[in-house]
Amino acid sequence: MKRVIQICSLLIILICNLQSQTPENNFIGSGAPYKNISEVTISADNVNFVYELELFPGQVFKGSYYYWTTGSILNANFQIVPAVSWLSISPSNFSSTSCNDIVRVEYTFTAPQIPGIYNTVIQDMNGNWSNTNVTLSVTENPNTATVLSYNVSPGQTILQIDTLYWNGFGPFGCLNNYIPGNTKLYSFRERDSVSWFSMNPTSVTVPIFGQGVIQSTITGDTTGNDYVYLIEEAQYSNICYFFRLQLNVITDVEGENISVLPENFKLEQNFPNPFNPSTAIKYSIPNSEFVTLKVYDVLGNEVATLVDEEKPAGSYEVEFNAS
Repeated sequence: MKRVIQICSLLIILICNLQSQTPENNFIGSGAPYKNISEVTISADNVNFVYELELFPGQVFKGSYYYWTTGSILNANFQIVPAVSWLSISPSNFSSTSCNDIVRVEYTFTAPQIPGIYNTVIQDMNGNWSNTNVTLSVTENPNTATVLSYNVSPGQTILQIDTLYWNGFGPFGCLNNYIPGNTKLYSFRERDSVSWFSMNPTSVTVPIFGQGVIQSTITGDTTGNDYVYLIEEAQYSNICYFFRLQLNVITDVEGENISVLPENFKLEQNFPNPFNPSTAIKYSIPNSEFVTLKVYDVLGNEVATLVDEEKPAGSYEVEFNAS
């Protein structure tokens, strides 16, 4: 049976475009959930962007942001005010000559061991780029974690296949599609390893306009409920993603057929939403099906076909790039 998944026009409407910026002040993170606080003239006291990030205690993360100019050559002199031990940036001094001379600045976070909220401001002392208000939330239970629950009986195993994509970033500067590299590295690790979950491989390099596949194994080898956090980090991104994997091993029901596969046909809300320019879309099928996943604009015109093939029963994730 052929299934067609149609993503409604709301998805297209919510594509996040670049916020209003002055000609000499262009700044964006890769798929960044940044906020444009105000549209006022840049000065040392104005904070125009907010970089919010969640990390586990002691976690080290490198996030990428991008800067360019649409006018004459501009020089940056970035300083962290007040200076903090948990954040550094590189390069802190650079030049951009045009809208396609895009500079990637790496923000390196080393989360403190003590949970809490940490703040600082990144300023361009030359006044050419907006200040950025950085808020770091250090926590053992990230609010941004996507919860994935698995019900299994003792000894049962679930195999889950996920496909990762790399299509560039879309409109950066005056480029229609900005590609900082020909490959993108995805890596995964457990916060505290457990015996019932494993992933192979734990990292995959995806070529531009290509894809990579990883397989997760969940086994009912423990009693009762358990959970583990999975951390996903992707090269060139400005945030990392957290998944809370919850296991429920059912031992008090006799003679009941416990399904470890999806029970219903389901298309989940894309994440992130809004997005710029890419978002992840998850769907589940209870039986082996021929699946077609398409995106339509507000007028009902087909924009893209993301999936068009036979799929075994299971849960899947596909990336839509709006560039």
